[in-house]
Amino acid sequence: ILDQLFNEYISKNITIEDIKVSALAICTSCFMLISTYKTEDNTHIEYGEIIYKKINKCKYINRLYEIVNECIQYVFDAMNNNVSNQKQIVNDINNYIMKNYSRKITLNDIASNLHISCSYLSRLYKKEQGETIINFLNKTRIEMAKKLLKNTALRISDVANEVGFDDPAYFTHVFIKYTGSSPKDFRENKKLYYSIR
Repeated sequence: ILDQLFNEYISKNITIEDIKVSALAICTSCFMLISTYKTEDNTHIEYGEIIYKKINKCKYINRLYEIVNECIQYVFDAMNNNVSNQKQIVNDINNYIMKNYSRKITLNDIASNLHISCSYLSRLYKKEQGETIINFLNKTRIEMAKKLLKNTALRISDVANEVGFDDPAYFTHVFIKYTGSSPKDFRENKKLYYSIR
């Protein structure tokens, strides 16, 4: 939305002074949102003063866009920083991965779905879970792959595809990393185990 807004300003030759008024209004709304959200500290008040000064001194539209974008990002992070919300975000990430592990998903997809910045998402997850989101995604995919290898006759390339890996060679590489054996060896060892029993 911010991109569209600034593109419109540029295409209509709106003066920088008029854009500053709009930028100040957007940032004021953002800081009001933090107040309603009842965050634990008031550092946003200080930060708001810095942002207002930056806007007033600004001479270029591109820089003005960066300042407003920075302000919006700050607000998202501040709102997501309260403790009760952090646990919910981690649950939402895990649920999203459990529902979507079988397709190609990226950090951007998860962040976009939860309306949170990628960097904040990564930091929060690592802090709360002690591992990266990608690590959890890969572990989930490998656990699902183990079930498919054990319980179906699907080809390894099809198993890879079923759990979200386009490249069977990369799937094998990740599988070995997490299990210590190749998908083929894992399947054969399971067969051997059940035949002995």
